[in-house]
Amino acid sequence: MRIHSKDIFSPLLESLLSETDALSERLQSYSIGLPIMPDPSYDTPDIQHISNIVQTIESSLLPTPDTAVIGGVSSNQRKHISTNLMKASVICTALDHQNPEPKGCKQFPCFCASADSCDLVSASACLTNILRLLVKLSDAASDWAIEVAHTPHCISHLVRIAALYHTNHALNDQDTLAADKELDANRLDIKCLALALLTSVLLEERATRSSVFQSRSSAFTSCYCHAFSG
Repeated sequence: MRIHSKDIFSPLLESLLSETDALSERLQSYSIGLPIMPDPSYDTPDIQHISNIVQTIESSLLPTPDTAVIGGVSSNQRKHISTNLMKASVICTALDHQNPEPKGCKQFPCFCASADSCDLVSASACLTNILRLLVKLSDAASDWAIEVAHTPHCISHLVRIAALYHTNHALNDQDTLAADKELDANRLDIKCLALALLTSVLLEERATRSSVFQSRSSAFTSCYCHAFSG
């Protein structure tokens, strides 16, 4: 399926925004020590649903994005979508690096106090889909790359993802279990996508490029749950 009209593209974006607008509340709760995803009985964002929407949008832009369609999105909507996707990526990163003994959101890596097992399975896939979509949009239109670059703490968060998603085994190591190889391959995908997005935004935004060299190393090892909770 390929999107040829804003009549199709716009509803998908609206559905994405509707599902991700509640993420700020979850990040606010998590930044003060509450579970990032409470009991399923609550009206909470569905990571799997977010992932499905993002994947549908990304797949619909294959083989190459229709620049007339994605370029027709308003500046306010680009900002809204970019911010929400970054918030979703923060939550997915937290879920994917949870620890049974939470140490608070200022630790490195960022541990999750409570998460459903389904969320843990979905988090990695959702993060992959989010990064892939942002890379595709940023590569297709400079307006998208600039908007992503202007998302607060975007650069530090992307560097942090690249640092977190290191692989533990050589993918061609004969002694490595198949499950470990698959896990490491997925982690490598996320690292590469984060670096690809980082490259796109740095190429388009000179001011952002300068800020990277002025940042302290601690900025890349800090949790950004609180920063994205506004």
